[in-house]
Amino acid sequence: MTTKQYLAALKKLGLRPSGKATAAALGVSVRQLQYYAAGAPVPEPIAIILRMLRQATPRAHRASTPAAPAAAPASSGDAPE
Repeated sequence: MTTKQYLAALKKLGLRPSGKATAAALGVSVRQLQYYAAGAPVPEPIAIILRMLRQATPRAHRASTPAAPAAAPASSGDAPE
């Protein structure tokens, strides 16, 4: 994973390249994140985690989106007059 791909993956996930949440999600220090953002090689395990998170994110958003309400049943004409 290149630095450009790394930064694009973080952006797509809404993570900051120097954030504590990003460091916790990837299991590395904030300093290490800064090295990756500056051009240091991104280790394959970190790249794999980012790819998995990117793939899982759209599914998670779809699952959390409420379903459209069901259409109201048609009137059967049994209403009192």
